[in-house]
Amino acid sequence: MARADLSKDAGLSLMEVLTALAVIAILTGAVIVSMGSRPSETRQAADQLITRLAEAREFALVSGETIGFAADFDQRGWRFFHAPDGLWEVMGDHPALGIEPLPRGVSIYVTEGALQRREDEETREAPQVFFDPTGFDQPFAYIIRSDDDRFTVLRDERGELRLVTDGAGVAAS
Repeated sequence: MARADLSKDAGLSLMEVLTALAVIAILTGAVIVSMGSRPSETRQAADQLITRLAEAREFALVSGETIGFAADFDQRGWRFFHAPDGLWEVMGDHPALGIEPLPRGVSIYVTEGALQRREDEETREAPQVFFDPTGFDQPFAYIIRSDDDRFTVLRDERGELRLVTDGAGVAAS
């Protein structure tokens, strides 16, 4: 008779099996959704640029200092500038505004609204666009692209930043 009692308790109930399968299904679904919704490196770089440009604009307004921005000559990154002593220098002391490299295969270049620079040593470290401490900023457009994606980061005449892809704009600030 003791043997019959053991067989009743040995094993899993139907409810335990179904609960375990439900948990596995939920976890699998969460992994699939998170993998499928991750933006491309190009989109991440464009989003990061929008965030950094908004930070530069706010920093200029709060600090009363003109902040400059430029894409690197090799189009593999960007940098922010300030001129504490009257000469432009790369901002290295601000955690969000400084030199930022792009992921491999992603590039950035200006398409409109920027000061054109020569490729000699004297003008290499200078901004293409500016964030004025009064808030009166000139419009500009930068393209961030890879073989698969292309995004345009725009600053309009009101100073608002937008990310444009395939003709559809997404307001950023």
